Amino acid sequence: MADLNNIFPGGFVAKLAPSMDLADPVRAFTDECMKYGLDVTRGVIPDGEIHRVPHESSKRGAVDGWYVVHIDGRVPVGRIGCFKEPSFEVEWQANIGRELSFVERMEHKKWLDELRERLAREKAAAQEAAAEKAEYSPKTPKAMKVAAEKSEGGPSDAVKRVSAKKAALKKKACQATRHQD
Repeated sequence: MADLNNIFPGGFVAKLAPSMDLADPVRAFTDECMKYGLDVTRGVIPDGEIHRVPHESSKRGAVDGWYVVHIDGRVPVGRIGCFKEPSFEVEWQANIGRELSFVERMEHKKWLDELRERLAREKAAAQEAAAEKAEYSPKTPKAMKVAAEKSEGGPSDAVKRVSAKKAALKKKACQATRHQD
């Protein structure tokens, strides 16, 4: 084997330039969004929430495009899409200037899994809160049933009153039809 000191006097040191994606992940993600037609001229908000923005295929004023970006992990990641075109969805991962090592990939995967679990828990809690709120809304069928049960005659009387109203409306409709003939 050749002595590399003859070729590189003083030795050879490979210098990696810092990745622009890691130096400014929001700028890199903004460029990616614009590349796929999202109008993010007002700026990207890296808070891990879905943000709706105009897409180049959208009508004026429509916000059919969306993005979500996380920069708090070891490697910033994001996702871009358009509600108007459901098949269009792009995953983005910051270019760190090299391949991730096995350990880094495993740590990154673990972080993503934890993130997905946390988001699923938050979504379930929000859905549960919305369901609870809807359950006690005076316009829901369940609330109407509870109100009917609390009325003087109980549920059976409430059902009878509703049935009587329906019968009266049917009778009126039949009479109106007969008068037209």
